[in-house]
Amino acid sequence: MITKRIQEQKPVTLTKVKEILSALREGGELLYEQNIALDHAQKFSRLEVKEAETLTKELVEAGVREDLACKLVDIFPQGAKEIHMLFSKERFTTNEEDIEKIVSIMQKYGES
Repeated sequence: MITKRIQEQKPVTLTKVKEILSALREGGELLYEQNIALDHAQKFSRLEVKEAETLTKELVEAGVREDLACKLVDIFPQGAKEIHMLFSKERFTTNEEDIEKIVSIMQKYGES
């Protein structure tokens, strides 16, 4: 029996998922689950790959964990209230200054 091992695991944005799966599709047929994931990524990714990577990097530099930065890029919250909701399940609290910093970074990219 042939098994596959995970070589690397890191959070990525939907935009990056779309890029990866589109490249795999060009090389051959995707599995059912991959097709579903690609369809989802095509429907819900909002930024171009470079914009998403730059935004993620800026959020990480502002002190946001990488997995949460990817979530923020994917969901693209419009204000402080939505960011509070996204962070509500986390085991840390954010102050208003941090939230406003995140909002200002997100607003630079706006909706494309």
